[in-house]
Amino acid sequence: MAMATISRAQVAPTFSRPGSMIVVDVVGEPTVVVGGEEKPLKLEDRLRAELTFKTTRRSTVAVEFSNGALLKLGSDSEVAVEEFYQQPHSQPGKVAEWKEEPSPSRTLLRLVRGDLTVNVKPLKLARGSSFTLELIAGTLRIREGAVSARVQMTELGIGLCTLRLESGAAEFEPVGGKPMPVAAGKRLELAVEVAARNGAVKVGPAPVEGATAPKK
Repeated sequence: MAMATISRAQVAPTFSRPGSMIVVDVVGEPTVVVGGEEKPLKLEDRLRAELTFKTTRRSTVAVEFSNGALLKLGSDSEVAVEEFYQQPHSQPGKVAEWKEEPSPSRTLLRLVRGDLTVNVKPLKLARGSSFTLELIAGTLRIREGAVSARVQMTELGIGLCTLRLESGAAEFEPVGGKPMPVAAGKRLELAVEVAARNGAVKVGPAPVEGATAPKK
């Protein structure tokens, strides 16, 4: 057992090198916030992590990551790329043609509001790769596949978090709950309430539309 642990540690990446992103599609006037400065996004802009993408009601943007992932941000939305590290690689060909990520990477996104879709190439999990999407209702850890998510919150701190794994494999850990596998093709809807006094997040099943209160 000890030898196996040492072996895994020897191949684990250090993730000291940032990955890169390139804007592959722009509609309207999306923006990016880097170091507190907000500026317009243009097609083929190349970026590093620790930034935030924003769209208006009439704009969208698609971003390709150097690990093969494709992020599409819907209108009136905001997502923060809080971490994106990747070991160097020299994978040939177009990103869309890759069957898996070319080298180990670690990605952390946080959907602040609105909706996004992300398609993740199969990760090199045995070598330490991870792809995490933070939502106000919890944390989604993606192994591979396509995911769509939406966060809708009111000024009163009440809202809805929607999640769907279109294909692939992932697990979701709700706030205050335990990790659970996400079934491909199943839609997960969670009601969210954020306490104004201390910011505590309460998560529960979304109310069923048209449901009536049980008779006493």
